[in-house]
Amino acid sequence: MKRDKTIYSKLDLQSKFYNEAFYQASVKMAKDIENTFNVELNNAEIFYLYRYLASSGGLKEKKNIDSIEDEYVKQIADEIITTCLNIFPIEFHFNDELYRALLLHLRPMLNRVKYKIFIKNPILDEVKLELSELMILLKLVMSKIEIKYNLSKISEDEIAYLTVYFQSAIEEVINKKSVIIVCSSGIGTSHLLEKRIKNYFPEWNIVDVVSAKQLETVLSLKYVDLVISTVQLQISIDKPVAYVSALFNKTDERRIRESFIKKLPIEREMKELDTIKLLTPKQLNNIVKNSIFLKNIQIESIINIDFYKSDNLGTEIFLKDDIKKDKYNINIFIKNKFISNDKIKILYNWILNNL
Repeated sequence: MKRDKTIYSKLDLQSKFYNEAFYQASVKMAKDIENTFNVELNNAEIFYLYRYLASSGGLKEKKNIDSIEDEYVKQIADEIITTCLNIFPIEFHFNDELYRALLLHLRPMLNRVKYKIFIKNPILDEVKLELSELMILLKLVMSKIEIKYNLSKISEDEIAYLTVYFQSAIEEVINKKSVIIVCSSGIGTSHLLEKRIKNYFPEWNIVDVVSAKQLETVLSLKYVDLVISTVQLQISIDKPVAYVSALFNKTDERRIRESFIKKLPIEREMKELDTIKLLTPKQLNNIVKNSIFLKNIQIESIINIDFYKSDNLGTEIFLKDDIKKDKYNINIFIKNKFISNDKIKILYNWILNNL
């Protein structure tokens, strides 16, 4: 500013996403800068401050969702949740508090995407390692959102933050369960097992601790979500069963979490994967040249996915037959910038089967 340089940007005060509170904060901040450094800030520079404030979510938020901007954010949040619910094999639930936290995160995130402000997520690598399947799904879902709402590319750092919210929603379901413990060992071991399970899942309601023989006559079985057993059950029950060791360790905790995965019929899953067609590079190039490139994403560095808009095709997924490459190249051609949840699901399952 002292060198008579400026930033040529303009704030649209008539935009439906204009936020008066952030603008007034920007004006006040500009005045403080002018007084402190003896400089003058024009409207473009105030807008520069506004962009960063609106992208930080730093102001105290309203409790009610009543603005056009909030409805826009809510619409996107609901679409992300609904799409993930239809695809992800583990149940999850956003309670009111977690849902509001997601909205409060999405609002500045969408501003960062709009203004091309990039942030660094310090736990990105950890999220990609520990929550890889959920992260992959959200990458695909956010690609759908980007295309539908004409958004700029949403970075992995941003998607990793969203992944944490969805993992919290999974924990919300897992942490509120009623279980029965089946144990063949002595009373002391049964009590130790019960205590250790409580340590890992403190909010669980342990309905009973019984032997395998007693399980056949337990009337409360219909009220439980899961049976945890240290012995192989010889009877068929209409409840998920997780087999654990008598001393219950970290491996047993993971096995219990996996027991909540909704299993899909293998035949149906494989049939859906067959809808991804294998084409030669020449065949693909003939389709690509009549299509409009939309975006690209990378999955685990070995899967490259290109999205195209094509008026000649419905939504089609093609795998490029190129054995010289050390990665998979997938091309998705869509019509009217819309990708159905079914197509996202097929792509997601294919990726998990080929990683």
